[in-house]
Amino acid sequence: MRIEFGSPLLTYYIYTTGFKSAAATGSAPQWPPEFLAAVPAPQWPPEFLVAVPAPEDCPIDTVTPLGVDSYSVHCRPAHQGVPSDYQAALEAEGFVVQNTVRTQSGEVISSALAKGDIMVQLNAGFTTSLEVRLSRSLP
Repeated sequence: MRIEFGSPLLTYYIYTTGFKSAAATGSAPQWPPEFLAAVPAPQWPPEFLVAVPAPEDCPIDTVTPLGVDSYSVHCRPAHQGVPSDYQAALEAEGFVVQNTVRTQSGEVISSALAKGDIMVQLNAGFTTSLEVRLSRSLP
């Protein structure tokens, strides 16, 4: 990397020679296996464990707290039917659809469901990820 000046223009050079070959040969940094083994797998938020079932066929990637009794859970659907299957499972548990967002072709990409003081929002705009937002209404 080099920065040159001396005229009205600033020139910034970045040399990338060899980077593609380093990535192709697998010489990129890797997490140590003992570290990966020590990191616990993300779990469904305990506050919602009984009230909201976790989606089936969708291993959890991340669980992010968004505030008091509010989480964003990302999981990887095993097949394209996971979001609709999960919505049907929530409806069978007594959740009622409040809002649905569809694409121009009619595909559902977002649904909001409620049951009592619990809100669940499903965001399935991508086939590789499903976001489940969980929240509890404040009294």
